Amino acid sequence: MFTKISEHLLTEKREYLFTMDHFLKHLVTSEQLPIEWIAVIERNEKVFYVNKSFHKSQQLVSTTYDLKASHIFDLTEKLLKYIPSSDKTNTITIPFENSTLLLCMDRENKYITPFINYTLQLFESSKAMVNISRQEQQWKDAVIMFYESILQAKTFDEALELVTKGFINYLPFERCGIFSYSPNDEVGIGLSGHRFDIKAIQGITEDVRNLPLINNGLELLRLFGKGMKFLQPLYISDAKDSFPANYVQKFQLKSVVVVPIFKASNNRLIGAAILDQGANSKFTISEDMYSALIKFGQSSGEIIGEFKNKSPLLSQPFHLSIREIEVLTLMAEGESTSSAADKLQLSEYTVRDYITTIMRKMKVKNRTQAVAYAIRSGII
Repeated sequence: MFTKISEHLLTEKREYLFTMDHFLKHLVTSEQLPIEWIAVIERNEKVFYVNKSFHKSQQLVSTTYDLKASHIFDLTEKLLKYIPSSDKTNTITIPFENSTLLLCMDRENKYITPFINYTLQLFESSKAMVNISRQEQQWKDAVIMFYESILQAKTFDEALELVTKGFINYLPFERCGIFSYSPNDEVGIGLSGHRFDIKAIQGITEDVRNLPLINNGLELLRLFGKGMKFLQPLYISDAKDSFPANYVQKFQLKSVVVVPIFKASNNRLIGAAILDQGANSKFTISEDMYSALIKFGQSSGEIIGEFKNKSPLLSQPFHLSIREIEVLTLMAEGESTSSAADKLQLSEYTVRDYITTIMRKMKVKNRTQAVAYAIRSGII
């Protein structure tokens, strides 16, 4: 709130300087410019009329002249009758934005027309720069508010919840999914989601090599290592070109943005946020948005990374899928391969494959060692 109040107080005068009315008033009232008056001409259907006028001896006024004409020349004739001017003046028209500026000035000054055109160009450029500065300030405010909100997290789960909601609350997105990245296994693990089905997100364990665009970004990270400070957010116009069809159909993906969650303090990629603007929604993002997303990803990485190191499941050098943890839990409870298969409604061969994968990930020799490791590590 105080940031917004401060911004308003500090920028109110600056914004006033870059209004068209204020600019034209200064052109007319300047003693150094040979301009008698300026009229802003608008067109309504086929009729031209005076929207407002500026005179050397007057302040800005909304015109009281009920002047209309089918052509600017006729309208100029009527204006010259109503507004007094010397015999040495001439009128010129300059198109600007959606209006036409009618200027009455000294006819002997032949350089005034290119000068006015140039000043109008400078005015337009200045307005654009003010708008850019305003947009940059908005993104800075969003980054600050996002970071302050996620600092409130006390646990890993709270950090995930605040991060997923923050991407939605402070940026123009509707859905957010957070994924952990395991560099050893080259897999992405679904952790949390906001306005996505959380259980569906948490059930995802995907080899990133099946996601070409994302894998290409990871290849850059492997290539440059510590020389690469951060990964750029990845905008994907159509998800079907980059994601497996089952995910596209299940989550109704269209355009998406992949934001790396990166811990800059140790140059480590923790995971990624998948963002979109709703089911089957196509959208684009601006260049300014990329800068904001990088900051959001870095802030998320610092907070999630702090708690991730304290999470028994996520601090392991490997990641187990939800199904692998279920198999491991049944093994710890003394279930045989066949009984575990019955409870999970899987074939014995599938359960054996899960057990083999678990032992390979844990780098243990048998099931007993796998169960012991899981219990000591707090995985189960």
